Amino acid sequence: VTGDLGSRWESRSNFYKLYPNAQVLLPFVEMVMEIRREIGGIEGVTAIRVEIPARFIPVVCEPRAAKIAPRTNTHARASLAYAVAVALVRGSAGIDDYSDEAIFDPEVLRIAALVSHAALDPVPHGDGFSGALTITLADGSSHRLEQVSRKGHPEEPDTPAAVEAKFRNNAGRLLSEHRIEAVLLKTLSIESQSGIDSLTALTVPTPD
Repeated sequence: VTGDLGSRWESRSNFYKLYPNAQVLLPFVEMVMEIRREIGGIEGVTAIRVEIPARFIPVVCEPRAAKIAPRTNTHARASLAYAVAVALVRGSAGIDDYSDEAIFDPEVLRIAALVSHAALDPVPHGDGFSGALTITLADGSSHRLEQVSRKGHPEEPDTPAAVEAKFRNNAGRLLSEHRIEAVLLKTLSIESQSGIDSLTALTVPTPD
């Protein structure tokens, strides 16, 4: 229990979750973003095939009718079809993309209806959150990616810039830009701080 006490910090093994949806969906968002950069958007997309470990299919793929057209943002957060579609259409999968208004975007729902799923077999060794994604275009070409684990995992960490961007997006809903900069400065120098009172005080919204 006391092994490495004071020298090994479990916080350094934390998993960073960049998107506000079920963690099993994170690899698919990343793959969609990458393919989107290759093909330039949704023009000509005719089919999207996702392969996911079978144990997750009842959670994020079925029942199909409910997953391709979620009725609440809670349902959308557990829909693989919606996650893929919103990332492909908007090039993002943040808080605003899961709002009560966003989930009824007709273009996102049109793309979600193009998503089909299959069990990933075999499941590669990784953190258990692997997957494959194939997007087919009208010209017959296809773009396929596979991912063994989620980005943000200690073995495949997100970049500091990506983590900071998420923080800024979230904090900007309550804090001024001045406060955000101050929080970042304090956080990045936390090891030299004598306590955290000054940091936590900065996270309280004020009129400044």
